[in-house]
Amino acid sequence: MMLSYIVADLVWVWVEPGCLPSMPGTVMTHHLVTIVLLLFPLRFPGFHHYTCWDAIVEINTFFMIARRQFPAQRKLLHWAYWISFFPLRMVLYPYLVVHLYYALAIPGVPWYERFVAVLCQAILCGFNGMMLTASLRRRFNTNKSQAFSMLQGFCTTDLSFVQEHKKRDVYITADTTAS
Repeated sequence: MMLSYIVADLVWVWVEPGCLPSMPGTVMTHHLVTIVLLLFPLRFPGFHHYTCWDAIVEINTFFMIARRQFPAQRKLLHWAYWISFFPLRMVLYPYLVVHLYYALAIPGVPWYERFVAVLCQAILCGFNGMMLTASLRRRFNTNKSQAFSMLQGFCTTDLSFVQEHKKRDVYITADTTAS
């Protein structure tokens, strides 16, 4: 069922790339990686429960799409999106990389299939990091390296880092327009 959904969504994005506000190529790559990952439990049915663990992220995807489709509820959906984003995409997915590495280290699972499954999960983590970085860039109107350094700032307890960073961006913009 999940495989059918991902394939259908991949075809939709390929046929109608304008259905996404940005990054249709990245989303299609994400779908291809997901398809490869979903093939693993088809070959090893004893691991089918990991499909549910990975698919729970679709709750977050629902909120992401719904906030675009229902502008009147945007604020509520925005909060629901971010409240679900961190535990699902930034905690569960990295946990699954490590968990799969150990859970698949059993007789009967060839090392190369284990490697592909763990690699696909790690790539999905990278995609989630790209989503977070893109969101920070849009939110703070910064370039990629600034967004990454802001992400590092969020990992500390000192949130004044973001305000300081934002002030520097204003001065940089003012300096470049004056020349």
